[in-house]
Formats: sequence, C-alpha cells, structure tokens
Amino acid sequence: IEFAVFTLASRVQNLVSMHGACVGHGGRGVLLMGPSGSGKSTIIQQSLLDGLDFLCEDSVFVSPDTLLAAAVPNFLHVRSDSLHWIVDREDAADIRKAHVIKRRSGVRKYEWDLRDSGYALAQQSQKICAVVFLSSHAATGLSLLHPLSRHEGMERLTREQVYAANQPPWRVFARNVTRLPFFELRRGQHPSDSVAALCELIAAPSAGARRARRS
Repeated sequence: IEFAVFTLASRVQNLVSMHGACVGHGGRGVLLMGPSGSGKSTIIQQSLLDGLDFLCEDSVFVSPDTLLAAAVPNFLHVRSDSLHWIVDREDAADIRKAHVIKRRSGVRKYEWDLRDSGYALAQQSQKICAVVFLSSHAATGLSLLHPLSRHEGMERLTREQVYAANQPPWRVFARNVTRLPFFELRRGQHPSDSVAALCELIAAPSAGARRARRS
C-alpha cells in the first residue's frame, strides 16, 4: 500500500523516482548511489550517528526542475556486521532492539525504526548538491572522493537508474543534474572517513562537532 501511494504521488507531482539514498545538513544533501555490497547502509548508519540529517536509504523522489529530494525518513536497514564500527554501546543497543527482516537478496538486516529515536531526521526536502557513487574499492590516496566527468557521471547514473531513466521527467532531470559535480566515494579505514568526505560536499560541520546529537 505504501509503495502504491508513493508511486501515485510521484507521478502526480511529476517527480523522478530513484533507487538511492540521501543524507544532508541545513537543507543541502548528497544523492548516494550504490549496489548491494557497496557499503551504502553502513555509510548512512554512520552519517546518522555522526549527526547528519537522514532523508532516506533506499527510495528517493527528486523534482526534475529544482533537484529537491523528498522521501519519508522512517527506517534504516543495517547488517549485523556493520555494528562493529559503532563505538557507543547505547547506539549499538538501539539497533539490536530492532526486528530482523530478510531482504529480497536473502540478506538479513535489522529494521531500525528511526521515527522516535531522537536521531536527526530531515524535516524538509534536501537540495541535491552532488551525486556520489559508492565503491567497494579501498581508497589509494588521501582523498576518498574521486571526481567523475559529467559525461561519465551521467552515463553511470542512467545505467544504474533504468526505471527512472524511462520516466517522462528524466529529460529535464538529466539536463539539470549534469550541472552538479559527480564523484565516486571509495572506502576509507573507518565509515566516519566517508562521512567526513560527504560533509565536505555538503559543507556541514565536522563529525566531531556533531557527536552530541541526542538529548
């Protein structure tokens, strides 16, 4: 029912429905793309723990004209092996209380309900400022972000978003999104390294300055 409502709403409002995630700060967000195994859920989990605003982890609706991303920030699905990155025992305990579900891929994940958790959930649409493709490869240099050309980024986006690319609003969306920078985000030693790189794109405060995110 929820999927049907979202699909109808996106069509009525002429939005581009995409398989992707979005986190941000101060109304600015990054669009995160990544296949299974790229570490998307782990990075989003760390983004949430480090205080970035969580918009969505899986389905995002983007206005083709304004590039405002909208979604319903409710659940985050995380694997048990991602919990070893969490230092705060209270944070890990919150996740372990969640129900365990089996995704279509067969992977079991905690379905972490964030709606009354006290974590930072996006209260407004996020203005997309960059498109980031997650990579399972480790970074070889100091920077985790590898710039992509507009052509390379758009080609990759179209290839990974087959459903969205066949929607009527895609042409307008493609024209506007090519004005944004595209990056590939490679893995650092800790997920917080990836979050710090995303903060540079969003121009958000550093993770260390945002640790005390809950009352």
